[in-house]
Amino acid sequence: MKRLLIMIFVLCVVSTTYSQTQSKLNETAEKSSMKSDQEMEVVLKKIAFLYKDKKLFLEKLRVSQECWLKFRKAQLDALYPAKDKQAAYGSVFPTAYASEKDALNKLRIKQLMVWINGIEEGNVGAGSVKFKSQFKK
Repeated sequence: MKRLLIMIFVLCVVSTTYSQTQSKLNETAEKSSMKSDQEMEVVLKKIAFLYKDKKLFLEKLRVSQECWLKFRKAQLDALYPAKDKQAAYGSVFPTAYASEKDALNKLRIKQLMVWINGIEEGNVGAGSVKFKSQFKK
């Protein structure tokens, strides 16, 4: 019994110590989403620099990115379709929306990194991706 009371006391202390207001959670999630947006822009700029001699590829990448941004918006709209999102999903909506957007951004960044990291020689399906050995060290 004493052990149970100690556990309950510890849980109460920990939960109040680490609790945040919903507005703080919303703000934190939005900042994370904005940070991954900025990271994606940095990755795209680095790709543009590394492939500056590949104009057709860069144009296709630009179109791909525009389509991806439309996809991201459509995906978020499908996940949260209600017109009055606050009423439908409650005060947690901004946190959930920003967190999902952040997750999608991070997946896109991972997709884009192949053009920065390059691939190993001998990969016959390289397409527009440069081999690692083509990057100046």
